Amino acid sequence: MQEPSIGNVILDDSCRDTHVVNEMDMPVLVMGGKSLVVAASPEGILVSDKESSSHIKPYVENLTQQIMFAEKSWGSFQIIDVEDESLTIKVTLNAGHGMNYHSHAHRHEVWTVVSGEGTVLRDGGERNFKVEEGHSALKRVEEAYINKGEISNLDGLSVDMGSWRFNLRASNTEPLLRLNVESRGNRKLCMDKAEEILRIVKDD
Repeated sequence: MQEPSIGNVILDDSCRDTHVVNEMDMPVLVMGGKSLVVAASPEGILVSDKESSSHIKPYVENLTQQIMFAEKSWGSFQIIDVEDESLTIKVTLNAGHGMNYHSHAHRHEVWTVVSGEGTVLRDGGERNFKVEEGHSALKRVEEAYINKGEISNLDGLSVDMGSWRFNLRASNTEPLLRLNVESRGNRKLCMDKAEEILRIVKDD
């Protein structure tokens, strides 16, 4: 590693022989570091002096936490939310690359394209798409539900429909729309309404 840091890193002038790799959006600040290795990722944070860093393997092998981030030849994936019956994963495709998807009989999946443009192949058909600015999509969803439920714009767009509710908001740091749908224990209703909202987001 030729450069002393990769990613959003700040090293003060008193650092010596210290290298930092930061794969996260939040900054890493190191002050007074001497012969340190610092690595920060969604899977965890490592801080070690360089002499001890070669002995990391037995400690890592005892970790049982689920892998939260991985880089692939086509891009990367990052688990951003884990619930009892749901998992939210951010998938990033590199320009010019594609990935295979296999359906699963024992779980439901909702895919939301939040940024960029590309081509989707589904059931033998091909569909081109392009995602516009998130705030335009928020406005479109609000207009669709304006006379159907109680609306709040305190944190993005929140709509209470009585038996179910949702919150849709744009990320301040990434080109993402985040959708949360809740009901009184009716999982199928949540899935159906999520698909309904996503159709509006994508202007289907």
